[in-house]
Formats: sequence, C-alpha cells, structure tokens
Amino acid sequence: MGWSDYGFPDATMMPSYLPAYALWKAYNERANISRGIGITDAIAEQFTPAMFREENGVHFTQGSEGMFGGHAWDPPMSDYINHLLDLDKPVERIGFGGPRLFFGSGSAIYDILNKYDKSGFGYLESNAVVGQNRPTMLPEWPEAWLYQRYLAYNLLKIKTVPFKFTMQYGATGTKYSDMLPSPQEAFDWAVEHSRIDVLSSDYNSGGMGQSTTIIDYSRTEEESLFYCSFSRLLKVEVDFERVPHLAGLPAFLYISADPNDIYDPGYTFDDHGFPIREGDQLITKIPLPWESDGIALPEGGLREGKFGYVVKRYTTTYSWGHWQYAAVDVSSKFELYDDVDDLFSGDSSSSE
Repeated sequence: MGWSDYGFPDATMMPSYLPAYALWKAYNERANISRGIGITDAIAEQFTPAMFREENGVHFTQGSEGMFGGHAWDPPMSDYINHLLDLDKPVERIGFGGPRLFFGSGSAIYDILNKYDKSGFGYLESNAVVGQNRPTMLPEWPEAWLYQRYLAYNLLKIKTVPFKFTMQYGATGTKYSDMLPSPQEAFDWAVEHSRIDVLSSDYNSGGMGQSTTIIDYSRTEEESLFYCSFSRLLKVEVDFERVPHLAGLPAFLYISADPNDIYDPGYTFDDHGFPIREGDQLITKIPLPWESDGIALPEGGLREGKFGYVVKRYTTTYSWGHWQYAAVDVSSKFELYDDVDDLFSGDSSSSE
C-alpha cells in the first residue's frame, strides 16, 4: 500500500482515520529505519489512531494536550540530511558547531514548506495551537495541514548511518639519528613502520584528514637530514554489520575540509587522491564505499612542506566532532513514499 491508499496527496473530504493512520505509519517508518524494527508496543498503544475513537490531544490531530502538545506530529528530522541543499555553496554553520546539513537543524523543512505553500496559510505548525499561523474556522483536518505533513515525511529519505574508516599513519623519529638523507627515504621509512587503524564514526577518534609533512633538519650543505610524517585514508564504508537491513542501498559520504583549522595550520591543500573539495564550509558528497588505490603522494611530489587537508571540526559543551557523515537513501524501504523533489526543484536556498 502507498500514500494514495490513504487519500494522499489530496485528502480532501477523507475521514479522519485514514490520513491519521498513514501519518502514524510514515512517522514509524522514518523514526525506526536505522533499527530495522517497528515502534514499540507501548508507544504504539499511545499513538496509533483508532477507527472508533474520537482522536484528540495526544492522539493524531493538529490539536494540543498538556503543556507542550504536538507530540508525534513533528517529523523525526534530526537524522535526515537535507538533500535539497546546493552543495556548490558553503553550508551554513550552527554557531561554532556542525553544519546546517540536516532537516532538523534550524527550521529547514519549515522554510521549504512555507516558501512553496500554495494554500495561502503558510506553514501550519505540527501543534497548531501554538503555531504562528493557527488555522481558525477550519475543519478538524484541514487539507493544507495534511498535505504539508505528507510533503515533510517524503522529504525524509537520506538517513545518517554508522560508518567506519581505515587510516594509515607513519613517521620517522624526531632525533637527528632517526632522520634520513632524502625526502624519499624518510617517506619510505615512515611507510615501512606505519600502522593501520579502523575507526568508528561512533567515537570522536579523529577526522579523515590526510597529510604529508616533510621537514628539512639539515645542519650543513653536506649533511641532509629529513623528517617525514603522513596520514592516509584507505577506505570509507557504511558499517552494515550494525545496519544489515540497509545493505545494498545507495550510500554517500558528506565531508568538508577546513582551510582554517586552528589545530593544524599551514597545510597546502592536497587531496591525496581523495575527491574532497577545497573551500571553507564546502561539503563534498562522495559515493560509498570508497577505497584508495594505494598510498598517494602529494601532487607536487615529496618535498619540504605540509600538504593535505584537515576535516572541519566542531565543539559542543561536552564533546567535539567533525563535518563527516555517512548516509543511505532509505526511501525504497518505506511503504509510504512518493518522490516530491521536483516540487522544490530550481531553488533550495530558502531551506536554511
């Protein structure tokens, strides 16, 4: 069954139960797709619309009950990427934190629906009692309100998922006796004595930055001494062991390099074979899985200097992280999904 079985996209004159049940199912699908399970029995009992019951308050209407009201009418937006953003433009940062890349950051989905509203009401809040555009003198289920919920749920399809990435690190020693007579020899020694780590996106273990640093410590023209350190990204992949029910779906990495990182200044940008773009707050979308062809050298070869990129990072009160996210297009897993992207094509700048 699909949206049309419940009267959408035009639910005019439909009985309350069918569109209410469809929106509950849509919420359920999108809130629980990462876990591969349905909503729990306790929550289902509280929120499932009933055919022979007056639906009000905490159940599915646009009304309110209690201090806050609204409840499950708010779409679960925070983990869904705003795929309507123009990634050729810098993505706005939230204060000193992460990017406004998600529908749940700021008022992205509200602004989109408000801009393209054709009803004349503008965006109608999930909890219309406290909304700025409270519908008055309207039936209990205004069609414009239902249509906006329909659009909102269909926009939620690019879901963030756990991922893992493989890094290789190496360096010569910092003592004069540990250094080598040429950049190539120093690099070769660092590679030979390197280590490989597989890191999880669940932990703030570091960004997927790559670098080649070569320092000339030569004391005289006759004595050449070079230090070398490097980091390389070898592989990026969705952690399908944790979300096996999503295997085979289109997957992507969203990542941003930071030319102004205060912790690692002075790099000459070099992607080391990774298709990341240069530019402050520019996010690159890369199909996954991605794997390197080997330990790439800097574009200009091995020479003195710092070459590479640092992934943009952010801090919060209790933690820090990086502008690097993996996501999967889960729309094919939804029973209730219609492609509505064409309705918003041409200009997505208002989504933030």
